[in-house]
Amino acid sequence: MLRFRRLFQSSILFCRDNFAIFASSSFIGFSLLGYALLSAQHELHRKDLEQLNEKSSKSEMTQEQAMIAAMIENARESSWEENLSNAMQAQERFMLPGRKSDTPEFLDKIKKRSDDIMERQRLRAEEEKKRIDRFWK
Repeated sequence: MLRFRRLFQSSILFCRDNFAIFASSSFIGFSLLGYALLSAQHELHRKDLEQLNEKSSKSEMTQEQAMIAAMIENARESSWEENLSNAMQAQERFMLPGRKSDTPEFLDKIKKRSDDIMERQRLRAEEEKKRIDRFWK
């Protein structure tokens, strides 16, 4: 206890007598500590992203994911007038779901495009499997 008290008192005296050295060393020390912590966090985040990309590239796309990809593609390819018309038709279908009406053209287009995306993904998976099988035969 006595040693701790002497150490504490001597450190206070040093800080009073040499404040510039104390302040600059504290600043440099905490800056280095912050940099080390941030770089460690960045490395962990990078590894997590790599694992996530690896999982997503190996997993098969679901029908819902293909529909969302087709919707995004359709919205990017359409003009702003078509996008507003599609949004209006989708809102009407959402607000009045029991109403008998024809399926809007954009829904048929999205469904067809999502089926194409699923088929392309299936063919890509088959080609990958054949390539792996060929390697081992």
